[in-house]
Amino acid sequence: YPIFFDLFAELIVDLFNIENQNIYFLRHFLVFLFFFSSTIFFYLLIQKRFNNEFYSLLSASILFLTPCIFSNAFFNSKDIIFLSLSTISFYFAISFLENKQLKNLILFSITSGLLINARIYGLIIIFCFYFFFLFQGKIDIKYLPKKLLLILISFITSCFVCFLFWPFLWFDFLE
Repeated sequence: YPIFFDLFAELIVDLFNIENQNIYFLRHFLVFLFFFSSTIFFYLLIQKRFNNEFYSLLSASILFLTPCIFSNAFFNSKDIIFLSLSTISFYFAISFLENKQLKNLILFSITSGLLINARIYGLIIIFCFYFFFLFQGKIDIKYLPKKLLLILISFITSCFVCFLFWPFLWFDFLE
């Protein structure tokens, strides 16, 4: 299995020398904390879309207080991490499509690499982003090389992050 979240949790356990049952509680707390931080990105995403504080707070509250998602936010370290990384990845993708800043592209690529690390379905988000970026605005042949270069930078960064946190791919990944 990909190890991004597990590696992060074990690092904290080793750093603070946590033992026994507290490791169990710490993992639950970290999953919840990760979900809560993604709710903040969801709030920012809705704020960016509607530019209305009420809709943003209402949307983030609905996401946060949905019983099925809220209960899974304490123990499900695969699906909730995937949901959280999807939200964060969407935020940086939309930010890049609006501003065209390299910082947003790199942050999108990092979160997308971690997203693929959580679930392979994260590839859908990446390829949809590439499609929208490539065909956004006027289709002009003189901007195509620059767009392809940015897509290549994003793809290489995402692959690097994915390989970095997926030990199964370290040894003979082509097979």
